[in-house]
Order: sequence, then C-alpha cells, then structure tokens
Amino acid sequence: MSFDFRGHGASGGSSTVGDAEVLDLDAAVAATREYGYQRVVTVGFSMGGAVAIRQAALRGVRTLSPPDGVVTLSAVSRWYRVGHGADAPVALGGHDSLRPGVRAADAGHADRG
Repeated sequence: MSFDFRGHGASGGSSTVGDAEVLDLDAAVAATREYGYQRVVTVGFSMGGAVAIRQAALRGVRTLSPPDGVVTLSAVSRWYRVGHGADAPVALGGHDSLRPGVRAADAGHADRG
C-alpha cells in the first residue's frame, strides 16, 4: 500500500511536518492488516522516514498499529521550532548549525570549519 500524507500529493488537509502524520501512517498500517497482511514493514524517505520511526516508537502511546519493521532513507534526525512559543512553526533539520541564524560556533561545532 502507498499513500500521500495529509497536505501532500493527492491528499487533502494541511501538513503538520510530521507531527499528526504519524496518525496517517498508523491508519495505513491498520488498513493493510485489515486487507489480510500479517506482517507490515513501513518505508519512508525524508520526513516520511522520521514519521515511520516515530509511528513505531509511539506504539501504545499515540499509535495503535505498530509495524513489524521500519526502513528509512535520509530520515531527518531532529525536530526544532523556528521562533518562540508553542505556535512557532516546526522545522526539520539534520543539524542545529543548519538552522537560519545559528552559527556553527554557537551550535558547539566551531572545530568543523
């Protein structure tokens, strides 16, 4: 089974940049099991990879249909808020020093010229 996360491709709604998308993936895993598949492995690229890892990790906490395995390609490694406060937009990034306005020295990586 393949699908588009909310706010991507042919799906409606608005993207939450990976936050609520774990629920989309959880529903897809549940639907795949309802089709009769006993073993389900999720595969995600970039944001989809991060969502696949989170969906599996949140088993019983926020998700109900864990996969039997997860494969990711270029999954982002950290989430951070741009700005201050709970309403600040969420951004994805592989490294703090890639955030706008953060110098490598400020991020603790002055030795990585």
